[in-house]
Amino acid sequence: RAALAILDEIAREAADPAADRPRRPAAEPAFILHARPWSESSLVADALTLSHGRVFLVAKGAKRPGSNLRGLLTPFSPLKLTWTGRKEAKILTRAEWMGVLPPLSGEALLSGFYVNELVLRLTRREDPHPGLFALYVRALEELAGAQAIERQRALRRFEAGLLRLCGWEVRVSEGAGAPRYMLRTTGDLAGVAEGTATPPGVKTWPREEVEDVLAGRLEGPQALRAAREIYREAIELRLERPLSTRRVLADLKHL
Repeated sequence: RAALAILDEIAREAADPAADRPRRPAAEPAFILHARPWSESSLVADALTLSHGRVFLVAKGAKRPGSNLRGLLTPFSPLKLTWTGRKEAKILTRAEWMGVLPPLSGEALLSGFYVNELVLRLTRREDPHPGLFALYVRALEELAGAQAIERQRALRRFEAGLLRLCGWEVRVSEGAGAPRYMLRTTGDLAGVAEGTATPPGVKTWPREEVEDVLAGRLEGPQALRAAREIYREAIELRLERPLSTRRVLADLKHL
């Protein structure tokens, strides 16, 4: 499959003892998360890269007809990027296709933008986050062509994995074996004893559903719903403002 072929290529290059490792990033596997105009002829973009995490790039002249960057800096397209610079804003010097993934369309496309926004909002620039690139590739592959319920499972797996890689893994910290659990403002789950009143507006989940969510067992509708609620609240604890894509998806469901 396309996603596995990309990951296999990355693994082969990393395992090659004779591979040249230049100090300047060259032909770095990457995906554009978001790009926007910077001037009449240039773009700026955030990209998720294999070894350098999220980097901020200035693509000078990328909108000019003769530029080798023209038309390449689009989301969900696997690229190999080369850039230079020591400041936060790097100068993109080259981009080339790395391969092709199945295209996203409809609700899957919106889900892809949601994944991109999560990476933009939850990661720090130039923090490598080992494992995130592979997690991202698998999420895009799972979103393409999947049924709605499979897309939901793919999103929940990505949310759980991203929180873990950022150091915010959701886990039970107190009250193991309690009948119900609530998510605290610290991002962990605490048991609620039988008959104990919870603060107004605080949601709790049955132990069986929490166990399924934390173990990644999302086959049943109850566990999938609990996973959506738990990870949504855990993510919101880390944000200063709501996610734009989540609002768009919610609005579309009400049409």
